[in-house]
Amino acid sequence: MCGILGQLNCQTKIDPRCFTSMLHTLQHRGPDGEGVSFFADGCIALGHRRLAIIDLSENGTQPMCNEDGSIWITCNGEIYNYKELRSQLQAKGHRFISQSDTEVIVHGYEEWGEHCVERLRGMFAFGIWDDAKQQLILARDHFGIKPLYYYRDPAQFIFASELKAIIACPQVQRTLNIPAICDFFFYRYIPAPRTIWDGVSKLPPASLLIYRNGTCTVRRYWEPSFEERKTDEDTALQDLEAALTDSVTMHLVSDVPLGLLLSGGLDSSAIAYLMKREKGRAVAFSAGFAVEDEWYNEIPDARLVAERCSMDLYEEMVKPDIWELLPRLSWFYDEPFGDGSMFPSYLVSRLARKHMKVALAGDGGDELFAGYNRYFQTPAVMAGGTRINRSGMARDVSAAGTGETRVYQKGMHPLLESEDLKHLLHADIHAEIDEHQEWFLDQHYRPDLPSPKRWQALDFLTILPEQYLTKVDRASMANSLELRVPFLDKPLVEFVFGLPVDAFAPGGEKKYMLKKLMRGKLPERTLTKKKRGFSIPLHHYFNENMLLNALMDGTGVKSGLIRRDYVIGLARQANGVALNRLWQIALFDAWYTRWAHPSFGKDT
Repeated sequence: MCGILGQLNCQTKIDPRCFTSMLHTLQHRGPDGEGVSFFADGCIALGHRRLAIIDLSENGTQPMCNEDGSIWITCNGEIYNYKELRSQLQAKGHRFISQSDTEVIVHGYEEWGEHCVERLRGMFAFGIWDDAKQQLILARDHFGIKPLYYYRDPAQFIFASELKAIIACPQVQRTLNIPAICDFFFYRYIPAPRTIWDGVSKLPPASLLIYRNGTCTVRRYWEPSFEERKTDEDTALQDLEAALTDSVTMHLVSDVPLGLLLSGGLDSSAIAYLMKREKGRAVAFSAGFAVEDEWYNEIPDARLVAERCSMDLYEEMVKPDIWELLPRLSWFYDEPFGDGSMFPSYLVSRLARKHMKVALAGDGGDELFAGYNRYFQTPAVMAGGTRINRSGMARDVSAAGTGETRVYQKGMHPLLESEDLKHLLHADIHAEIDEHQEWFLDQHYRPDLPSPKRWQALDFLTILPEQYLTKVDRASMANSLELRVPFLDKPLVEFVFGLPVDAFAPGGEKKYMLKKLMRGKLPERTLTKKKRGFSIPLHHYFNENMLLNALMDGTGVKSGLIRRDYVIGLARQANGVALNRLWQIALFDAWYTRWAHPSFGKDT
């Protein structure tokens, strides 16, 4: 796992000191080494920060090239089927100098061109410079596990693993993208291809970018298929076990020790069982929060699974200082980010990194096996009033519109509607507020699919890469920990999505097939207990007055971007919906204070 950076200047030479300074912002993603290569009389540079996992020798360092130096790559990620591809390429005459999985991509590109990406199983983001064709190829993995950003203007093209490396370039202007700010308050994340900065884009999952002669084209190379195939339940279970076992086995390939982030929930516990079967004894990590509400302490359930699966469990009870962690996380997340579970994700990653460089996790299991209630609810039920979540913060889920995607979104998160944003944000930017807030959901909505597949498809293409995978990537890499997600393996996903609904979720039972597969293998409590997300008890750490004081002292209000009267009005409402909105505004303000410094005139 690594951090990557590339820069192409159209006419002038790249300043090596500036480029190295940009690369240093990614040091946390790769603390084991640094590599930089220049081409085209210094007008092109590739950079790499290395977290050494496979082939720890110098032969595995990057940037890496083919035999004649005409093709160069900088890559972040792991290719789990690299040994199979290596054998195919050797049979065609390609010569390898390392045992690295990255070298497979270099020779795969030589053999198959840009279509090599379609053969890869893994998580990856890479840039390839093809000197013969004078073109740059960028690619991102099928599910968006690994991030990739890019910037271009008439004079240059820059790409990187994280935004901070791009905006560290003095020629890149930090101009706020107002529609992206509005997206944050609607989604809690900023959807691709938008980013918080004008001119900087996010490459979507399963996408290729080709940059040549100043022209940039982007295309998707893969779409998930939901076409159903006939099968009986016994055959489906056998095939599922084979596909899941194969995925976990591949995700265990490493030249350094690895472990598991174990919550005691079904998803990570299923991986624990398969790890035990493959490796024998393994190591797991679990965190709980030192509060009276036992809901937030996953350690007892993790212990139960660890004992059944013969795992050594490292535990940590934490009482995090939210206000101390928030500025630090704002640095690592680069953009406004509204998922409070970034706190526990960061803390359990920190615990795991004390002992090893690589850990597996159960992310993607709920989306793959239909583990959410919302997958089986009609839009009318989703939009049925106000709900209280475990954090004690209410959300209003009554529908403000008739579109199914809007109702679906309101069922998951408290929204700030476009009219709310006109009260929250400075009047000078109201013209840039998009009334079609659900544009990103509508782009990926598949009404032709039956439930729950239509909602699974929507999640797989929207919230999974943009929120959930972003959360775990930044939280783990902030601690220089490689996190692998076996449920997001292309053959496994294609198999599960091809199952008929009546076999996959009969009677609307959540995770029916995974539970049936794991019955008798895991503790019965693991299969039957009520689902709980990996969340932090936020209501133990703040109230309306604390949030109000933080916002009054923050840059958003002082600069005039956030309107003081709206924030004060929310605090006076003293209800769960208002508290939730204050929290989202506070998360935005923490980012804004760390990264942005424009003034929006006199405060209104």
